[in-house]
Amino acid sequence: MASGKLTPRQKMINMMYLVLTALLALNVSKEVLNSFFEVNKGIVKTTNTIEDKSNSKYGALESLNKAKSQPYLDLTDQIKPIANNLALFIQEMKYDLVYTADGGEVYLCDNPNQYEPGNDESNKQYLNKDQPFSEIDQSLKISYLYAKENREASGFLFNPENKKNGKIFEETGKGRATVLKEKINEYKSFLINLLRQAEKSEINFSSSPNKLISEIEKTLEIKDGNAYGEKNKKVSWENYNFYDMPAVSALTLLSKWQADIRNVEADVVSFIANSVGAEDLKFTGAKATALPSSNYITSGDEFSAEIFVTAFNEDLKPEVYIGDYTVSADSTEWVSKSKVALEIVNGKGIYKKKTSGRGNKSYKGFIKLPQADNSNKYYPFEGEYTVAPPSSAVSPDYMLAMFVDQKNPITVSAAGQDLKNVNISINQGTKKKSGNGEWIITPSKTGKLTVSVSGINAKGSRIRLGSTDFQVYPVPPPVISINGISDKTKEVNASDIINAGLLSAKKEGFIKVFKGLTYRVNSFKLSIANLKKGKSTGPRNAIRRLDDAASYLRQANSGDIVTITDIYYSVNGKKTRYKNDIIKKIK
Repeated sequence: MASGKLTPRQKMINMMYLVLTALLALNVSKEVLNSFFEVNKGIVKTTNTIEDKSNSKYGALESLNKAKSQPYLDLTDQIKPIANNLALFIQEMKYDLVYTADGGEVYLCDNPNQYEPGNDESNKQYLNKDQPFSEIDQSLKISYLYAKENREASGFLFNPENKKNGKIFEETGKGRATVLKEKINEYKSFLINLLRQAEKSEINFSSSPNKLISEIEKTLEIKDGNAYGEKNKKVSWENYNFYDMPAVSALTLLSKWQADIRNVEADVVSFIANSVGAEDLKFTGAKATALPSSNYITSGDEFSAEIFVTAFNEDLKPEVYIGDYTVSADSTEWVSKSKVALEIVNGKGIYKKKTSGRGNKSYKGFIKLPQADNSNKYYPFEGEYTVAPPSSAVSPDYMLAMFVDQKNPITVSAAGQDLKNVNISINQGTKKKSGNGEWIITPSKTGKLTVSVSGINAKGSRIRLGSTDFQVYPVPPPVISINGISDKTKEVNASDIINAGLLSAKKEGFIKVFKGLTYRVNSFKLSIANLKKGKSTGPRNAIRRLDDAASYLRQANSGDIVTITDIYYSVNGKKTRYKNDIIKKIK
């Protein structure tokens, strides 16, 4: 991150966050909700990898000559407890969310993949029932959430509106979402100030921290005020992330913030450690690391991972083996049973494997690292990833319906895909992209319309992700009446009609939810009949407004009949004749 460019790890975290936020406000299927819990598990595993990186750097610094490393240790010693406390605060929020949504039951494991969905007997060992966060092993990970669609728990627990009808955080008297926002902002300010103050002191950094500071600001940015959501419906960060939010979405968002906090910690500690001098770093506390491009892979796509020793000396030439292995009794020799050596690029072993099927996959191996005394050191590694079938979600912005010849906005998303790479095709009508994941569909006929979704796999090839069918209906007519005068009112004063000015075209019934349908009366004819005299008067041509006939209406007598006919209205510019007439009797 100090280079000013996002790392593949941060790009992956941000991509998953973008896909998630595209679905937050939608009523998505259980399959999609389950997929997002898999995304949550992937973020948790990535966070663990980041923590390993940080701990390795902390350990490497402590192994140096204290006279040389102490100024740098004084900096990193300040970072670790603050990052740990903030990550633990979020972990408690996650635990309380699952505890509340699932009725006092939380399943906890060292590795979330130990939980076996559907195997109640096996999962009993992981069940924590009616235990608050303070009474559990806080190093364990949340392994399952049953009530993924629950929309009440997040808003109540974290009280995004800070109102009395929600739960208030006892220590501050604020909602816990607001407390989290303040803690993240404090953490960001602390790291930036730490780097800036250190730069002004006698500490020598290997490069300017300005680019790293810029990335910290981007990664931990939370805007003040109502800055989130749609243009005309902006809300606060707390509301946007936690109000009326499915529990699985809130859980994944909290995991994302944990990953960001650990990611920034790792980058700052690495920046400080690298400034000491690469030649001073020892390997006594080093640990083999497997860093996947993603833990969530669609079936048929390619899984890839970088496997390396943290605090690595580029002058050494490692050998990386994948697969099962044996170790000699004195630990002086390790042998790969499968004899699969990985390609080494810039000191890192690159592991690639074509995926198939679905479910959890695992891999393991070791790194053989030559030492200066001609001996070798060995570092084992292992990792997991999830293979899922290609999937996508398509939702209209208003209802599960479309109207012929009208612009129907839809939102499209796909798990594991960057939204800018997601494309659609339709079997009728026209389409127009309006933003990342946003499209305007204009059907050309009634009946079925199919939206097919495609994305990009790891090799850059386009793949089919699924399709969704919609029913296309003709546009319903509005209810047209004299502005302010009910259809049920049969007798009116002539002055009431003049003062009304316009005919109103209102959406009634279910079509009220379609914000994209706009009705407008274009023209009509008006006549006034005197039944006793057998005469009729009124404007000869069609008019746009009722007061265009004011001179005729003022001459109307009690008992005269006002008839409005040939009414034409438009829907988003398309002109249509109204089937009904409007008839009123003058009082």
